[in-house]
Amino acid sequence: MHNVSAPPRTRGARTMNISKSSYMQLRQCRKLFWLARHRKAAGEADETSPRMEQGRRVEELARDLFPAGVAVNHEQAFSGVMADSNNALRDATSDRPIFQAVVHAEGLLAEVDILMPRKKGVFDIYEVKSSTEVKDEHLHDVAFQRHVCIAAGLDVRKCFVVHVDSGYVRNGDVDPEKLFKIVDVTPLVVPLAAEVEANIRAADRIVAAKTPPDIDIGPHCSDPQPCPFADECWGHVHKEPKNIFTLSRLGQKAWPLYRGGVIRSADIPVSFKLSDKQRLQLRAEKTGRPHFGAAEIASFLARLERPLHYLDFETFQTAIPIFEASSPWQQIPFQFSVHVKAAAGSKPRHHSWVWDGDGDPRQILLEKLEPVLSSAGSIVVYNQGFELGVLSKCCDAFPESRKWFDAVRPRFVDLLEPFRSFAAYHPDQHGSASIKSVLPAWVGKDYDGMEISDGSMASDEFTRVMFGDVPDAERRRVVAALEEYCGQDTEGMIWIVDALDRRIRK
Repeated sequence: MHNVSAPPRTRGARTMNISKSSYMQLRQCRKLFWLARHRKAAGEADETSPRMEQGRRVEELARDLFPAGVAVNHEQAFSGVMADSNNALRDATSDRPIFQAVVHAEGLLAEVDILMPRKKGVFDIYEVKSSTEVKDEHLHDVAFQRHVCIAAGLDVRKCFVVHVDSGYVRNGDVDPEKLFKIVDVTPLVVPLAAEVEANIRAADRIVAAKTPPDIDIGPHCSDPQPCPFADECWGHVHKEPKNIFTLSRLGQKAWPLYRGGVIRSADIPVSFKLSDKQRLQLRAEKTGRPHFGAAEIASFLARLERPLHYLDFETFQTAIPIFEASSPWQQIPFQFSVHVKAAAGSKPRHHSWVWDGDGDPRQILLEKLEPVLSSAGSIVVYNQGFELGVLSKCCDAFPESRKWFDAVRPRFVDLLEPFRSFAAYHPDQHGSASIKSVLPAWVGKDYDGMEISDGSMASDEFTRVMFGDVPDAERRRVVAALEEYCGQDTEGMIWIVDALDRRIRK
C-alpha cells in the first residue's frame, strides 16, 4: 500500500478549467494547448467518430467487472453532473464503485472512469482504455487524474489501467473477465506527480499570452496524437513537395537534418548517409525523370498468368469482438472488389460485394470469393501481406475454407512489390509506394472528388451506417460510394499493370 501525500497546491486562482484532454494537449505541445484554447472549435475532437464510440462501448462493458456500481448521469447540465459526482463521492461505500465521476479542484477537472472506494475517503483509480496494452500516454493521463483527486481531498491508494487483451478469442457471449486485463500502474504513475504540477503551473501563463508559444515542429506533432493544427505549423515544409520528410524510410533521421536547416531533399549534404533507394529517389527528383528498371519489371510481369484477378477488400475493426472466434481489433472484411481480365485487350468483368449486416461477413466473403477467383490465373493484390493475413484469419474461424485458401495462396502476386523495391519510381510518388501515390504518378488518375477516398474513411463510413442509427437511403448512398472506391482500387491495378507493360514495350 502507498501512503500518498497531496501534491503542492497550485497558487492563485486559475483563469480557466483544465480537463484531462486539455492536460494531455498541454503535455504534448504547449503551442497546441494555446491554439486549442484560442481556437477551440478547430481543435475539438470529433465525439461521434467510430474510434470514440469504440472507447465508450469498452468503458460500459468494463463496468461489468465492478458490480453494484453507481454511474453519474452525464445526460444533464454540467452543474447536475457535478452535484451527482459530489453526492456519489460523499456517500461512497466500499461495495459501490463510482462510474464517470467528475472531480473538480483548483480549476482542474478529471472525469474518472472508475473510482473504487476502499474505505472512507480512500479510493483506487481505474482508467479504461480500448487499446491492447498500457501506453506511456495512459500513465500521464492517470497521473493527472490522481493529482486532481488528491487536490480535491481524496486519498488515492492505487492506480490501474484496464485494457483489452489482444489474445482474447470470443467463444459465446463476451466474457469481460477474460476480455480485459487490469494492470497496477501505481509505481509508474506516482513519480510523475512533479511533472504534472510543473505543467499545471505553466498553463495559466501560456493561455494568458496573446500569441502562442514559439515551438517548432518535431516528433511531438504526432505523438501521442496527431495535432489538429499541424497544417498551421508545417506550412513551410509542405510548400516544398520534395522535402526531407518525403524521403523513403528516412523516419526519425529527418529531424537532425531539419534542425540543421535542411528542408528540401536536394539540400541534403553529400556526407549524409543514405540508402540506395533514397539516393535513387533523390536522383529522380533532381532530374524529374522516373526510374524504370526494365529487366526487373519485365520479370515481374512475366509472373502474371491469365486470367488475371485483381482483388481488393476493405475491413473494419472493433475493440469488443462481435463475431464468434474473433479477437479485439481484428480486421474483419466487409466488402470486396474483383476485376477479372481474361486477355490483354479484353474488357474486365467486375464482381462486387458489400456485407449487408446478416450472418458473419468472413464466411460470406470466403463463399463468394471462391467462384469469382476461379481455379487458374494470378490473383493480383496491393500489399499481399495484409490480404493474405486477413483471409487466413477468416479461415481460422471457418476451417472448411482452409483447403481452398491453401490452393489459391500460391497464385497471389503483390503489385506493391516493384514499387516497394524501387524497380519503378516516379518523382511524383514523393517517397511513397502506396497505390494512392503510384496511381496518379504512373497513370494520371487519382481519388480526388470521390466521396470515399481511402481505406480509413471506408472503414469509418461503413461502421457508421452499418452500426449507427441512419436512414436506409443514407446507408444505400454510402454502400454505393464504398463500391465505387473499392472498384477503383482494383481497376486502378489494371491501369498500373497496363502502364508498366506499355513502358516495357516502348
